[in-house]
Amino acid sequence: MREKDLIFWRKFRGKVVVNYYQLIIFLQLILNIRKISFKGVDGYSFAVIEDNCIRLIEIADISKLIVEYFERNFDKANGVVDVNDVLGAVVENSYKFYTKNIESFFKIETIELKIDSEECCHLQFENTLVEITRLGISQIKKTDFGSPLLHNRLIKRDFQKLSDIEKGDFYQFAWNLAGQNEERFLVLITTLGYLVHDYKDPVNPKIVVLIDQVTGDNQTSNGGTGKSLLLKALSHVINVVELGGKRLQSSHRFAFQKVKIFTQLVLINDASKKENLDNYFNLSTDSFEIEEKYKPTVSLPFEYSPKIATTTNHYLNRSEGNSTERRLHEIEVSPYYGKHLTPQAEFGHNFFTDWNDEQWLLFDNFIVHCVHTYLSQGLVEPVNINLEERKLYAEVGLELVEFLDEKIEQGVQRFHKADLYEEFRKGGYTQPKYVPRRNNFTHKVKKYLDSKNIAFTETPANTKKYIELSSGDSKQSQPIQTIADVDTQYKIVDTPNKLTRFINNINKEDEKE
Repeated sequence: MREKDLIFWRKFRGKVVVNYYQLIIFLQLILNIRKISFKGVDGYSFAVIEDNCIRLIEIADISKLIVEYFERNFDKANGVVDVNDVLGAVVENSYKFYTKNIESFFKIETIELKIDSEECCHLQFENTLVEITRLGISQIKKTDFGSPLLHNRLIKRDFQKLSDIEKGDFYQFAWNLAGQNEERFLVLITTLGYLVHDYKDPVNPKIVVLIDQVTGDNQTSNGGTGKSLLLKALSHVINVVELGGKRLQSSHRFAFQKVKIFTQLVLINDASKKENLDNYFNLSTDSFEIEEKYKPTVSLPFEYSPKIATTTNHYLNRSEGNSTERRLHEIEVSPYYGKHLTPQAEFGHNFFTDWNDEQWLLFDNFIVHCVHTYLSQGLVEPVNINLEERKLYAEVGLELVEFLDEKIEQGVQRFHKADLYEEFRKGGYTQPKYVPRRNNFTHKVKKYLDSKNIAFTETPANTKKYIELSSGDSKQSQPIQTIADVDTQYKIVDTPNKLTRFINNINKEDEKE
């Protein structure tokens, strides 16, 4: 290295002056700062590249890196100029680093970022790179990895493989959230493995939703069951951007400005009951648009885009249909924890901040186990406990559900739509402002019957004033009939003979009743 490459300053009239062209050479050759773009991604980033590792930085970080370098390596700068004078000049003029003039002198290097394949996952620890497949778990040197690794995804702990992971706090915590049920625990394990695995299935990417098992009025927030803690834990092994669900406006142009190319999971924590999951489907299945204030929009290709998960106390709105259900992976969390018991009270310490090295190692091994189980068995479908009931309360309303439950228990088989609506409206079942409109009321009644698997017909055919229930255990009630309901084989009753046949058909129907 030539000495002149190290010197980017000179003294002029008793003051240190920075030569910015020489400074750029210093930044590239000594501090290994590069201007890079990732293949397939719009825009560019600044990064420090060394030892097969890419550490993304902001251009504003350059001044700090210069200061750190001088503090580590020099007492005097060139033996003539005091190092503090040089650093003072750098700091004083650091605003010039933000200008396009400085940025334009860096040549853009295109880098292809290697992501996990469908069959393999990599977790980058301080001492090793853990490679996980369905066949097993192995460790390789990071310098032997064929593609540069992102420092921003580094797990800042050493890894050592353990055989017994069940004594770990987090293992027991997850077991409790699964209701201490083997089938539900397998669902939870494969879900965590799915979220950690940095690969998205282009055919069917999932949005993970964690919701409380306990049902009730959709206005009620249960909370405190540990679902947020479960997903927040993943931020200790992958790069997670957490967004507060109650204040998040997912349609806002800057809603996801915290997301970067190295983000692996977007966690919407405690999503509002007004949120609609439809707002996230495009983000999950297409490219991920990121718009930051005062910066150009960046479009992350699907393969680089993060997965999406949310926790909520409410059944979230979404479009109806198989397409919607296919995109969701909803897990009901056991009420093991709550106001009556917290993880801190059960284990005697806070998770993460109070853990010793042993608990961290047990946690890391459990996460590796989750990924291995997922790659071996796939994403296991959740067990449906009270989700359908929650859906019913959300779409119909608790008060109307209870009102209709009473009617069914009383054995009512035929409802006059208008009378049923007036009875509910005037009966004090709910506050007037919450009473649905007439048409919407009938729609909710039919949703209730569909949810309860109660067959029904709307009669008569021309007015449909009634809803009549069909019961498999008793004789099916006969619907009210009009001319429109009678099959006479004729289009027009225009002769005495046809009229006689028509009357006979009506009489036969009356005899059946």
